Amino acid sequence: KNGPLSVYLSEQTYKTVNSVFPYLVNSPPTYHGHMANIHPEERKRQLLPPEKASAWVAKIDWRIMSRPNVDDPFVPVNVQGLQITPFPVYHGKEYLSLGFMLGESNDKFVYISDISSPGIPEKVFAMLESVAIQFLIVDAISEQGAITHQSIDDAVQLARKLRPVRTILTGISHRIDHDDMNHKLAELKSEEDLDVQLAYDGLVVDLKAASICLTKHADFNIYDSFIVSR
Repeated sequence: KNGPLSVYLSEQTYKTVNSVFPYLVNSPPTYHGHMANIHPEERKRQLLPPEKASAWVAKIDWRIMSRPNVDDPFVPVNVQGLQITPFPVYHGKEYLSLGFMLGESNDKFVYISDISSPGIPEKVFAMLESVAIQFLIVDAISEQGAITHQSIDDAVQLARKLRPVRTILTGISHRIDHDDMNHKLAELKSEEDLDVQLAYDGLVVDLKAASICLTKHADFNIYDSFIVSR
């Protein structure tokens, strides 16, 4: 369709894009969620001025929804009728990445693709514990883990604490034997009633079957499923 592509991102990511790819920033960003309350003068101080772009460059509607900061309030952002709540997690010792919680009811879909261990700030963990998580999609790079990614055991420990109905591990290293690891993880179902499995390319999660209310618009069904890659 004609018109700019809307891209939702954090303020720190916007600054990086503006610095590295200035030709993509051809109009000022807009602010959403808790970022909508930032004073205009503060916005001017924090953000680089947009560069003039060529008519042949992609038109992008930049929408800032988080700094992120560990003290950010949990304010949902409405994306075409879908309520998405961004929250900060550590992706390494100091760098903050974003996780996302979807759903308008107490039944939630939680997606954390990049997280180290320990990576969830106390305030965020309390928020996640307060809801019923139907699906937890979470980073688990390998059995050993890495500085910027948690291990499979870290992910399992997180599932034990949050007790989602189903946990799917993503961001998996090629060194993991998919079938062997899934066989090991399947033992958690019989031993602890913990449903944890590795994602695979083309995996589709049926959100409607899990009774996750993503939108109040009855005719809006684009988010009835969620595609997950490993």
